[in-house]
Amino acid sequence: MYTLGNTKNYSKFRFLFSNRELDYAHVKNLEKSILSKGLINPIIVDNNFNIIDGQHRFIALEKNKLPIHYLINKEATDSSILDVNNVKKGWTALNYINYHLDKGNINYFHLNERIESLVSELAVASILEIYTKTHSNKYLREGKYDFDKDLGDMLLKYIRIIGEKFDRAFEYRFVKSLKMIVLRNSNFDINRLINKVEHKRLYCYNNYAETAESIVDVYNYKLKSKKFRIS
Repeated sequence: MYTLGNTKNYSKFRFLFSNRELDYAHVKNLEKSILSKGLINPIIVDNNFNIIDGQHRFIALEKNKLPIHYLINKEATDSSILDVNNVKKGWTALNYINYHLDKGNINYFHLNERIESLVSELAVASILEIYTKTHSNKYLREGKYDFDKDLGDMLLKYIRIIGEKFDRAFEYRFVKSLKMIVLRNSNFDINRLINKVEHKRLYCYNNYAETAESIVDVYNYKLKSKKFRIS
């Protein structure tokens, strides 16, 4: 299953586009470690010498003209990159998005478009949250993110309107809490909430439950019937 080797023939190794982007600060730190202590972990490759794990170590070794100590995993595939980085927690959300983009997943194509256009306004976590009904890091990693344009654009509109009155409307805790309330109350009226903000203050707390409760309290202010609920 495994074969060990070493070589200075750097050209035989290949980088997979679906692997994470290079972090050159990390390469520099690895250089210092390798030059003082040597290479501790070999590069892991598949039968075609595609690098499954260790692209930063490879760059550091090649830059210093040191031999590449590698381990061939004969059962490794492209998807092994996901397994390695799930265990190591080395990938960010953007790394997983790029991976599934490379695989042709249309949901991730639309998601990436929104991130590129909105990242100066909203944190990536907030964009991920509003453009799907059920968001989880597990779904994102596994390629199961279900992009919902209508929901995301509606929530984005609400956030922008609220943001004119409440400067913490763009924070992730508030975004997630607002989404929860909107999904659980089909007759949510953004205009009512905005009118009530003029009379009762909104808060964004350190937890979602209290933040959601603040939104509902403001929405229900002086409302005698058909009050909104959190759960």
